[in-house]
Amino acid sequence: MLGFSFLRQRPIDKYVADFYCKDLKIIIEVDDYSHSIKEIYVKDIEREKRLIALGYYILTFKDQEVMNDIYNVGLRIENWINGTREKIIPLPPSKGDKASTEILQFSKATQLLTEGKVVAIPTETVYGLAANALNKEAVTEIFAIKNRPFFDPLIVHISDIKEVEKYATHFPEKAKKLANTFWPGPLTLILPKSKTIPDLVTSGLPFVGLRVPNHPLTLQLLKELPFPLAAPSANPFGYVSPTTAKHVEEQLGDKVSYILDGGQCEVGLESTIVMFEEDKNPVILRLGGLSIEAIEDCVGKVALNIASHSKPNSPGQLDKHYATRTPLKLVKEIDITAIDKSRTGAIAFYKPFDFLPIENQKILSPNKSLTEAAHNLFAAMRELDSLNLELILTENFQSNGLGPAINDRLNRARG
Repeated sequence: MLGFSFLRQRPIDKYVADFYCKDLKIIIEVDDYSHSIKEIYVKDIEREKRLIALGYYILTFKDQEVMNDIYNVGLRIENWINGTREKIIPLPPSKGDKASTEILQFSKATQLLTEGKVVAIPTETVYGLAANALNKEAVTEIFAIKNRPFFDPLIVHISDIKEVEKYATHFPEKAKKLANTFWPGPLTLILPKSKTIPDLVTSGLPFVGLRVPNHPLTLQLLKELPFPLAAPSANPFGYVSPTTAKHVEEQLGDKVSYILDGGQCEVGLESTIVMFEEDKNPVILRLGGLSIEAIEDCVGKVALNIASHSKPNSPGQLDKHYATRTPLKLVKEIDITAIDKSRTGAIAFYKPFDFLPIENQKILSPNKSLTEAAHNLFAAMRELDSLNLELILTENFQSNGLGPAINDRLNRARG
């Protein structure tokens, strides 16, 4: 489970391995040049002995070995890591040969998904917990890892609009218009499902949620694989959705086979879900990263049915969801004179609350951008939840653009 690249260093023919890992005491040394997570360089034999005594393991390669047989070099490193049972989250390097790193990551993810394993994947909305949507055992593993109830259906991710006819029996004109306009992007279409999709994926419902995600790594993955991917958010059921690979690792750890790191999610909110039942007018079942205004500009007036349910007919409709462990309330709901202000945090739109310590507050967008606020929302919820506070306060956001979707997530977090 390793993604790394060899970076050209001075002098010209020296290379080092560059990768991110959590608590991994390994140093890669190539002809006296070395690199590790803590930027420790081996300068002499005595220092090398001290590092070994501290529990570091040193893998040494010759420059020619790296240049002429990179596959076996990578295999040696990966075998050592697998032997230590450490969890690796590969990240694209900040410099050097990014393409070779992504090829290694992509190959690993493809292999595991083909074998029926569950892999965390990046999308523009949030990270997903993906498996072969046509493999019942693989889909069952998604539910098990998330501890997700089987009555909560999953979204199926496909590579392009042409795939719809494989998995849906009817594709209304308005749905096609939305797909042509917003795919790839943060839009899920609920359509009558074909028999190809297992009932397990749709929780026994006669409809399937289909989406083309807008992330280059995952789009490439979907085009390479001969099957679609079922992929709910990559977090324990009910908790805040992950927007970075690190969030996934912190929450799921060794439960997931691999984490394909694609950086921070651009949108930061789950997709907007629109249902089409035969040729009836479209209905929005979940607010998300695509605004109501954008949808209505495309296909005209749509109905809204975003009420909470104990048995949903779409993902993201449960009564309590996206929740922090710390209680979350609207500021207008509480008596601010009765709270311990030093143990209270806040999520604010563009300016802090003046009655709370600034270090306990997350400002989502000083520029008053709802898009930026949506992008930062889940990360802010996570950061405040890690501060051991007694209470998190927030406010209502405006009722246009992505404001309603932000309010929806906060309302469901409050339960």
